[in-house]
Amino acid sequence: MAFATTKRTVTAAAAAALALAFARSAPCGEPGGQQPEGEARALRSAFVKVAEKVSRSVVAVISDRAATGARRAPAASGVIFDASGLIVTNEHVVRGVSEVTVVTSGGRRLKGKVTGADARSDLAVVKVEPGEDELVPIEWGDSDKVRIGQWAIALGNPFGFSNTVTVGVVSGVKRPLPGWALESLRRRSGTEVYYGSLIQTDAAISPGNSGGALVNLDGRLVGINTLMGADIRTGAGVGFAIPANVVRKRVDQLKAGERIRYGWLGVRLKDLSGPLAAAFGVADGEGVLIDDVVPRSPADKARIVRGQVIRSFGGVAVGSVDQLVLMVGEAKIGVEAEVVLLDSRAGEAKELKVAVTIGERQSAEPAEDEGEPRAQFRGWRGLVLAEVEGAAGGAPVKEVQPGSPAARAGLVPGDRIDELGAGVASMKEVNGRQQFTKAAEGLEGAALLHCARLGYVVVTEK
Repeated sequence: MAFATTKRTVTAAAAAALALAFARSAPCGEPGGQQPEGEARALRSAFVKVAEKVSRSVVAVISDRAATGARRAPAASGVIFDASGLIVTNEHVVRGVSEVTVVTSGGRRLKGKVTGADARSDLAVVKVEPGEDELVPIEWGDSDKVRIGQWAIALGNPFGFSNTVTVGVVSGVKRPLPGWALESLRRRSGTEVYYGSLIQTDAAISPGNSGGALVNLDGRLVGINTLMGADIRTGAGVGFAIPANVVRKRVDQLKAGERIRYGWLGVRLKDLSGPLAAAFGVADGEGVLIDDVVPRSPADKARIVRGQVIRSFGGVAVGSVDQLVLMVGEAKIGVEAEVVLLDSRAGEAKELKVAVTIGERQSAEPAEDEGEPRAQFRGWRGLVLAEVEGAAGGAPVKEVQPGSPAARAGLVPGDRIDELGAGVASMKEVNGRQQFTKAAEGLEGAALLHCARLGYVVVTEK
């Protein structure tokens, strides 16, 4: 599955719903029964009313990058949220430009100025002068009340076709993107984009829908359509929208030209599940693992170290990396927050409470390239180590056998392993091949190791 800011997919959700409506209707002629087409007509009427109501609030946004030597970009979408001429869209739609052309549902072309943009949340605000024509702002919905299975209606400008309406259902809520997908988007865009807690839908979203509206059956905004996940062979996929409650909070800052500031701890995190959770003595979803700590970061100053598990932040239990990242990002910078940790490194699990002064996130950490594993099988559980080169430290991985336990754990040539043991309480520091071999002697079953790129991983015996 590939992730991008647009997708090509056609949904049959509306047709299926109509068929279901016919199936559930009482037979014609049954006393007190509804005509078979009655329910379907009511549903059709609801869709028509939403389209008529919301289309006036959705515009096309055209970014002219001619000044930078780039081709004129195709039209994307935007949503009017204030009658004074304020429009919200995706940051990737207006990236690199300060002015855009906005085309209303009636075909009127307006010059727009980008008043604020935030790459991390992928949101931007455009200001136009409404002139004589009235601009109709969309009605905000409460995205926290969105439920799986409810109707989802997407409006935008796919492939340049203005005023396009597609219908589906909400397929998921509070969806985080997989780490590899986020990393791919960051590498392609060169920004620190972070999509968390997204609304997933099967309403058809195609190139040009970015920045458009996802609304409920009342015609209220529940999300801003922003990206897709699709099978590149078939084109089938799902769409994702930024929840309206997140959008509303961000646009209040962006419309005033404010820079959005995000809280920062300075830790690298990993979800705890399966063997990794067992290795640290916790149940799945009961906290997140600290894989590494940035030197001189807020976490480092609070004496938080790798190998500890964050159980709660600011009095709220932590169940996933995505949840914690969002909470830290919203935390007030310069203010202390209580962090509850579980430390099992000495053998006996201990709960610690520390106060961390929240710092300000500056930029994304640079991505590291992954190497390709080699075919030859030698060494410990499918990996072969090289001697230490230079002063980098650790035991450098030279080769990894495809399909081996080491490969399944995600290790690749170029990784440097700096700790190894049967569990967190028996971890031994390794600096070179000889120390690694000594630490690996007698290890049976699942082994726990730490390397700079992956953090803590479990390597099975078979």
